Amino acid sequence: MLKKLNLQKKRQITKKKKSKVKKEHYKTLKLKPLSSKQIATQNEKKVKQKKQPNKRDTKKNICLIGPIASGKTTCASVINTDGYFVVPLNALYASLFDSLNLDDLSELNVNLHIDDHIVNIVSQLDEQITMPIVFDGFPQNLNQLSKFVEAGGHIERVFYLDASFETLYARAYERLVCPNPNCSLVTNRYNANVVDGFLTCPICNSALTVRADDNLFSLDSRYNEFYDYLGEIELGCNVLDIPFIKVDAEKDPMNVCKDIIGRLQ
Repeated sequence: MLKKLNLQKKRQITKKKKSKVKKEHYKTLKLKPLSSKQIATQNEKKVKQKKQPNKRDTKKNICLIGPIASGKTTCASVINTDGYFVVPLNALYASLFDSLNLDDLSELNVNLHIDDHIVNIVSQLDEQITMPIVFDGFPQNLNQLSKFVEAGGHIERVFYLDASFETLYARAYERLVCPNPNCSLVTNRYNANVVDGFLTCPICNSALTVRADDNLFSLDSRYNEFYDYLGEIELGCNVLDIPFIKVDAEKDPMNVCKDIIGRLQ
């Protein structure tokens, strides 16, 4: 009996000590233990925060991919007037060169992950721009697509502009580029302005020139590179539940634009 009483006293003493420690701890921190109601309200707030969707998840960004001269930039400029913000691929690389102080891709370090830098720039633009975005020429491969989605980006649809080699080569030889580094518009003789017999940029009025790399050898290598990655992009879209839509780009560019805009509505 005495042993039992002694044990009970010891338990009571330890309980008192623990309670004193707790009270002193709260006093030093100037905190009070939360009531059951306060805990419930905090849990409700956490649940509501989780339910609130990420703003980037609700943006209906679209991608226009296709070989050179398939009409991506023309369609992007038309869709731009329909409430979209256009981000062309050449602007992404220009931003990459500026950030790394480079003149062209040949100066890039072999160990440098170009895709990581491109996705980082695209993700920053996606966070800053509130309007839905048209990515002109992005993604170039499955790596860029998957990394952008992993970084929290959302792509509503990917439109693949498909045309025959005959059509692509014919259009490529008609392409013109603005030499102004602050513009760098890629256009054609049909969309250019004519000033004193010269074709000028419709944006900055600089005299347009033919791209130096629009020759048969360069076009062949760039077409082969695009088609090497096309299959994996389509497969990645299927895995990520992103609609991959093939558009007939043989038609007049304006009809192609109407087709794409019609699918967005």
